Amino acid sequence: MSLSKRLINTKPAGGVGNFNTVLYTGDGTDNRQITGVGFQPDWVWFKSRTVATNNILYDSVRGTSSYTTTNAGAQFNSTQFTSYDSDGFTLGPIAGSFINRVGEDYVAWCWKAGGTSVTNTDGTITSQVSANTEAGFSIVQYAGTANGTVGHGLGVEPDFIFARSTNVTNGTATYHSALGSNYNTRIDSALGSANITNFWGASGVTNSSVFGLENDPYGFNVYGTLIAYCFTEIPGFSKFGTYTGNGNGSLDPSGTVVAQTITTGFEPAMVILRTTQSGYWGIFDNKRGGSSPGSQWRWLWPSRTKIESDASGAGGYSTLVDFTPTGFTLGNDASGDWNTNGQQFIYLAFANEF
Repeated sequence: MSLSKRLINTKPAGGVGNFNTVLYTGDGTDNRQITGVGFQPDWVWFKSRTVATNNILYDSVRGTSSYTTTNAGAQFNSTQFTSYDSDGFTLGPIAGSFINRVGEDYVAWCWKAGGTSVTNTDGTITSQVSANTEAGFSIVQYAGTANGTVGHGLGVEPDFIFARSTNVTNGTATYHSALGSNYNTRIDSALGSANITNFWGASGVTNSSVFGLENDPYGFNVYGTLIAYCFTEIPGFSKFGTYTGNGNGSLDPSGTVVAQTITTGFEPAMVILRTTQSGYWGIFDNKRGGSSPGSQWRWLWPSRTKIESDASGAGGYSTLVDFTPTGFTLGNDASGDWNTNGQQFIYLAFANEF
């Protein structure tokens, strides 16, 4: 980690929130306010827990009249979301709504960026950026161009980028610092991390001002107009790392399951996991957990329309993930998704506040 990254956060724990998860049940009411976020969000990621529908993404840079998905389609016009509020957001008319249908349970993951976007000319491509440098998060809109560079507004190198075309179906790309600038791990696919030379630019994502775009005009990060969600690691709030699965099926001499322990330096409120081989992303959070403190056995799939999965009792163990004061541990993975022996995994972890 660079010196600038280590020093960027000097604020003590317990400050203003920059990430939070809220749960609600749809009631079909027009212009319904959802509160309890704790701040005015700039990126809201919705997913139905009980009906097989798309992951839906709204952000303040694009406003309230259109959304994208993680797993299908490009950008859609809609009136189902009307405002970003001081303690949450307001859902629009129920007609055509995917995020407030009667009796349907929802989760909304909320991040705080920098509010109204500003023009950024740091790269060869002019971008519109809403940046929260304290939390290491920015939202960037730009027109993709092969071999271009895009200003991200973070002031330090990104550790994770999720770019989504607003023009092309299935046009998703991610950068993860643990893998490097040659790799794309798609959100919308079960394919393994693709090794494509200079996918994130000939100079890689190594600049505190810009990230690069690939030299292949068929790449997903240069299709039309894109929206990118960019993160840099902030001690005590966010962590972007990798681990090697151990299967967690072995026992120590006392008969105790050998845990897979990941250290983040804080207690997570959300963890997103993904193998770099063939497999799916999974989202765990501290609002949809199990019956005991810390246990997280319910997950959702960014790359699929599936309802919430419940792994209670899977493989004879009650949880897949436990959040601890310093990170998380992985339980027995009967499904082979999050801790397959010998496979490399990448993860994103966030705290509620710092």
